[in-house]
Amino acid sequence: MRKKERFVIYIEKREVRMVKDRKMALIEEIKKIERELYVKKSELASLEVMENGESGETEDLKMVFEKIIKNIGKYSCGGNSVEDIRRMRRE
Repeated sequence: MRKKERFVIYIEKREVRMVKDRKMALIEEIKKIERELYVKKSELASLEVMENGESGETEDLKMVFEKIIKNIGKYSCGGNSVEDIRRMRRE
């Protein structure tokens, strides 16, 4: 009787390990998809700003690039490091 109990416990541990492995694989897949989504959103934001703000004048170009930086920072996972650096330089 004890041998059967040990066998059942072994199978349960194996199943738990398989579930944990599958869970980790799904988490990694989600992280990969989130990174791809971030890249696509940043690219779309850049294209929208460039499409709406094309101009040859310096001030207009400056505004376009500021909008691009804001949009990229908006979709960034870690915040807007460009704005943080700009604030540090002003201080």
